[in-house]
Amino acid sequence: MARHLTLSQMTFLVGVALGVAAISVLIIYLIHRSLREYRKGLEFKPSTPHAENESAFIAATVQSLIAELKSRSDDLEKRWRHAERRARASAKSLEAVARTIPQGLLVVSAEGYLTLINAPARRLLQLDVWSHRRLSELLGDSPLSEAIAECLASGNPQSLEKIEYATPSGRLITLGLRIEPIQGQDGTTEGAVGLLWQP
Repeated sequence: MARHLTLSQMTFLVGVALGVAAISVLIIYLIHRSLREYRKGLEFKPSTPHAENESAFIAATVQSLIAELKSRSDDLEKRWRHAERRARASAKSLEAVARTIPQGLLVVSAEGYLTLINAPARRLLQLDVWSHRRLSELLGDSPLSEAIAECLASGNPQSLEKIEYATPSGRLITLGLRIEPIQGQDGTTEGAVGLLWQP
């Protein structure tokens, strides 16, 4: 025969069921909250920079830039010294070659400055100059000066078997001239080199 529960027993069972349900919900909520906090802890959050961290970072960056600039400056200085040594060696070699040539030798820059003149050329032109003077100042408006200027302007060689030149003392002499342009790697005329002789 089925046994009926009394009102107090039913109330007790319902209370126990509600208590178990409430405890289960509470346990699930606590587990969920702890998992959410654990995930937040794993996520990367950029820390708010502090003033002392920023100034330390800026100082380190500036020091790094200064070190890099100093390294580049040292490298450029070494290259400049090497180029200067090579230029001096080339100039000495050119001067040595110029001394051995019996004809007069002139080297003129693209701007018209005399950069090299050997002893035979100084004797022929009666010029008491070694270098770094504007050729037009030294030779005036002579056919010799015009031929050199034409070579520099056009980039074409000039060859004249006979050209008249008035020396600073006023003596008129006849010279032979062969002048060739000095071409740069990009094809521009960087100067001219000429030979002078008395036919």
